[in-house]
Amino acid sequence: MTPLHALAAVLLLWLGLLLGISFLEAPVKFQAASLRRNVALDVGRHVFRASQWVQLGLAAIALAIFVHAGAPRTAALWLGGLAALLLAQELWLRPALDRRIQLIFQGGQPRGLAVHGLYIAADVGKAALLGTAAFTLLGA
Repeated sequence: MTPLHALAAVLLLWLGLLLGISFLEAPVKFQAASLRRNVALDVGRHVFRASQWVQLGLAAIALAIFVHAGAPRTAALWLGGLAALLLAQELWLRPALDRRIQLIFQGGQPRGLAVHGLYIAADVGKAALLGTAAFTLLGA
C-alpha cells in the first residue's frame, strides 16, 4: 500500500465513522418511542464526545501520513479544511450544544437551533471533504 493509499484509507475510515454516528445513529435514536428525550440527548452527548476524540485521533494520523507521503498540495487544503471544521466543532459548537442540553435537563427551553444547524453543516462539510480527498488520492 502506498502512503497516498494509506492516507485515503484513514480518510475513508473517518468518513465511515462520521456517516455512522452523525447521519445514522444520531437521528435514528430519536425514532425510538421507548427512549425518553433527556436520555437520548444524554446518550448523544456522550457518543458525540467520543466520536470527536476518535476524529481528532484520525486527523492526527492523517496529518502524520500526509507529512511523510509527499501528498499533492490539494491534500493540504483538504486536511486544513477538515481541521478547521473539526476544531470549530470541538472548541465552539459541541460546548454550545452541551450548554443547550444542560438547559433542557434543568427544565429550560433553549431558543433557536442555529448551533445545531451549524454542527450539522460542519459534518456535511467534513463528509464532502473526506470523500473528495479519499477518492482523489485513490486515483492518484
